[in-house]
Amino acid sequence: NAENKQPWHFTHFYFIVSSFLYHLKALPKIRRRHRCLHFNHFFRYRMHKTDTTCMQANTSIRIGTGKAILQVSLDRTSHLCQLASYLMMPPGLQIHLQQKVIIRLTYQPIVQDSLFTLRHFLIISITFVLLLIAELLYFRIANKCNIIDKPNERSSHSTIVLRGGGIIFLIGVWIWSAFFGFQYPWFLVGLTLVAGISFVDDIHSLPDSVRLVAQFAAAAMAFYQLGILHWSMWWIILLALIVYVGATNVINFMDGINGITAGYSLAVLIPLALVNINGVFVEQSLIISTILASLVFCIFNFRPKGKAKCFAGDVGSIGIAFIILFLLGNVMIETTDITWLIFLLVYGVDGCLTIVHRIMLHENLGEAHRKHAYQIMANELKVGHVKVSLLYTVMQLVISLGFVYLCPDTMFAHWLYLVGVSVVLAIAYILFMKKYYRLHEEYLISLKQ
Repeated sequence: NAENKQPWHFTHFYFIVSSFLYHLKALPKIRRRHRCLHFNHFFRYRMHKTDTTCMQANTSIRIGTGKAILQVSLDRTSHLCQLASYLMMPPGLQIHLQQKVIIRLTYQPIVQDSLFTLRHFLIISITFVLLLIAELLYFRIANKCNIIDKPNERSSHSTIVLRGGGIIFLIGVWIWSAFFGFQYPWFLVGLTLVAGISFVDDIHSLPDSVRLVAQFAAAAMAFYQLGILHWSMWWIILLALIVYVGATNVINFMDGINGITAGYSLAVLIPLALVNINGVFVEQSLIISTILASLVFCIFNFRPKGKAKCFAGDVGSIGIAFIILFLLGNVMIETTDITWLIFLLVYGVDGCLTIVHRIMLHENLGEAHRKHAYQIMANELKVGHVKVSLLYTVMQLVISLGFVYLCPDTMFAHWLYLVGVSVVLAIAYILFMKKYYRLHEEYLISLKQ
């Protein structure tokens, strides 16, 4: 009630809405933070895009399997527009409403729309076919231009294989943009830059400094697209950029055997698609398109040792890392919860602990090596590439789905789950290395003889 002309603050309205959404917690499979995000997402991205001349007093907001109706009764439509504008303002700003404001919230069950309509099926089918054709065309170009990966003593393969097949991830985002509009232009430019530089590096080695400059520039573009490039907090942004680029390179380091990049990408993207089922955080079609690109790449790479048609190359591993981190960035910003990084935990533990191990051995981190746990499994223990890739894929999938569906929806539980699983994986890594790293040392000695 604003008749007394007292400031009507954003936090009052948010409290009412949050209280209403909290009482919907009995809804099956709809987590409270997701319901609140549906509401926030609506006002941040839907209401301000509505033409003020067409704005209605009754607005429906989809929430999981139901519909929450926010009904705002005002004497004049201009006040509703004023309210909509106000909701986009940062906390701390105040406005005065001259008329009485009535806010009524109700919940009505609705029938969930079919996930795959005929239109969706056609778009998915066309996208998959286009990606498959694009990959086959790239193979012809790579053959003609001799873009190949020759094995050396540090490689986990023993035959010459086409390099750069992971360019399909970049192509997938371009195809998605062509179908659904260029909704994330800065992200697309950044992805094209970092993937392009990586592709050149796959053909002719570039200095580390050139690749790092391109990666930081691309990460800054992604941050600008995410709306977090605020120089008033420059030290936080700088730290976040370092983490973003560092995570991109860790994912790149983990691309060493057949199937691991494509399989692990699916283990991240599928749970992410389930969390984002109603398009709360990011455009769901972008996730689906990236999954399709991963499936196409799986056809030619998820094969036993010596049978792969192509490798991802840096263009693939860096490209898919950039895409995944952008998608997760949207989730973390909307939820203000960085524990979503658990979607990359298996790679993170193996990659980070291997880096620490190499630092302790005083090795050059830029040199190729075979010290990752998955590499020792595939090379020294002679476990098949497909089996190792499936192990990493399944582990990450189980951890992510457990976080989404089993972990209680509290910040303490999220951190407890993240720390607990991290400790278990770290202990498993250390025990594995203590038992089998000697085999790798024997291999290194044999190279010197």
